[in-house]
Amino acid sequence: MAVRRRLPQKGCIGSENGPVRHANPTREADMKRIQCGQLVPGCTFKAQAETDEDVLLMEARHAREAHGIEVTPRFIDRAKTRITEVNPEGQQARG
Repeated sequence: MAVRRRLPQKGCIGSENGPVRHANPTREADMKRIQCGQLVPGCTFKAQAETDEDVLLMEARHAREAHGIEVTPRFIDRAKTRITEVNPEGQQARG
């Protein structure tokens, strides 16, 4: 099984062996969130991560396993439009 290495995010400083810190230390990093209920009415699942990609992977896995949804490019496109930014406490980020 191949090991997937994660590259540092744009705007971050760090290495795979050291901590990654954001280039603007005075502002805490915003997180990305998707609420499955916006795609599947009635579902209360929420995925939250640092990147759009990670949130989409979590939502795709949940949709497939919990709802039996075939994750297609169209589903991913719909999901992308439902991603919001939240602060680390989970409150809607101001933009």
